[in-house]
Amino acid sequence: MVKSLFILKIIFCILMGFIFLSSISLAITDEERKQIAELEYEQADYLYSQGNCRDASKHAFAAHQNFLILNDENGITKTKALIEKINDCLRLEGDAFYVNASIFYGKGVAYLNLKDYEAAEAKLQEALNLSLEANISYSLMIPIDEELISKINDLYFNITEKIRQIQIHYVDEIYEKCEKAYFSKPKKLIEARNYCREALTKYQLLKYSEGIVKARLLLDKITDEIIKKRTYAENQFSLGKETYEKAKTIMDYIDALSYIRKAKDAFQSIEETPKVVECEHYEQLIFGSLAQKEEKLIQEAERYWDSSREYFLMEDLNRSLEYANYTCNIYRELKNLAEYLHDKPKVSLYKEKVKKCEEWINTVRDELSVAQIKKQADTYYQQAVIAFKNGEYENASKLLSKAWELYKKVEDWVGIDNTERLNRSIQERFEMMDIAKRYYDEAFSKYEVAEFNEALALLNKSMDIYASISRNKELKVCEDLLKKINEGIKKNKT
Repeated sequence: MVKSLFILKIIFCILMGFIFLSSISLAITDEERKQIAELEYEQADYLYSQGNCRDASKHAFAAHQNFLILNDENGITKTKALIEKINDCLRLEGDAFYVNASIFYGKGVAYLNLKDYEAAEAKLQEALNLSLEANISYSLMIPIDEELISKINDLYFNITEKIRQIQIHYVDEIYEKCEKAYFSKPKKLIEARNYCREALTKYQLLKYSEGIVKARLLLDKITDEIIKKRTYAENQFSLGKETYEKAKTIMDYIDALSYIRKAKDAFQSIEETPKVVECEHYEQLIFGSLAQKEEKLIQEAERYWDSSREYFLMEDLNRSLEYANYTCNIYRELKNLAEYLHDKPKVSLYKEKVKKCEEWINTVRDELSVAQIKKQADTYYQQAVIAFKNGEYENASKLLSKAWELYKKVEDWVGIDNTERLNRSIQERFEMMDIAKRYYDEAFSKYEVAEFNEALALLNKSMDIYASISRNKELKVCEDLLKKINEGIKKNKT
């Protein structure tokens, strides 16, 4: 519609120019104007005869205006007659353009319905050009036929609306690329932002409010995420730098490297190239420090390993186990580093080192367990010896049995021999206790039948045995019987 009005204005200016040039009364006389009017008429008639109705219309209009100024009835009459023929020509010409424009419009709509946007756009563009041609032809009619202008303007509007739909579709495709980049994993924020900006600009040119709103909303969201991602990256970089500067252990360096790599990935995702380069610089610094640290730890692990073996030979098993654990922990740390760096040869190497260490630790622990069992067995044995010396032969026998079981478990033949020798001594004591018990029982029997002297002799034998083997409890029982026997002897004497 706007384009049509623009064309009308151009045509109006051209016609007014003709009028202006032909109406400069101060510059020409009536005779000269008459000559100009005739020349314009003849030119219009000639152009009409040649089929150039558009230019013929301009000259006919100029001739008509000059004849009007001269009030030349003959000139006015013949010019009107020529204008009517030119109008018929322009109408037919415009109608032909209109029909063809309508045909191409119909084809364009058909392709559009099939979603063949490229073919639809080509047909509609051709329809648009033809409608403009029709508009020019209709606009040059004198006077202008408003009905024809309205008809062609309606078609022009329909064509431009369909073209706009196609243009919106193309911008929608750009917006979809924005969404695809934004919702991809990982998100392609910069690519998404660029597509979204392009879509927003084109939606604005098309004055498509729905597209403007959705593009602006998504662009704001993307921009916000880029800002947050940049902030996150800067924080991770600061943490990585700080951790690196304070690093002392392998894990410290790994943590620093992890922070720097997270920062690098974040900066790459928002295409902050200078920051990515800075992250790569710190990566190299950390790798260098890790290589130095790794070499020192290897040397340290070898020293601990040698110390563990030496302490084992010295039978200081706790120290041996302590240094074996130090060695194993170092190799585990180095294995973790190799795994983090995806260094397969070193992962394999340190796994083997850890396995060897763990086997050695099990050996030391087994030996330490044996030593602890021996120690417990020795404790039982010593307690049995003390009980034996105190005449607690039952307890001594129980303790000795426990000691013997433990010595047997760890195959301590010296311990087994000692327990068996002590056990023989205990068994001898039990035999003596049996003899002493028989003497006591016989003495008691003699006492009951008042054979006090025989009872006394038997009781003394029992007490001598009990005294020799430190059986104080039995001695006390014997002493009670002794009193009774002595009392019996006194009664017999009186």
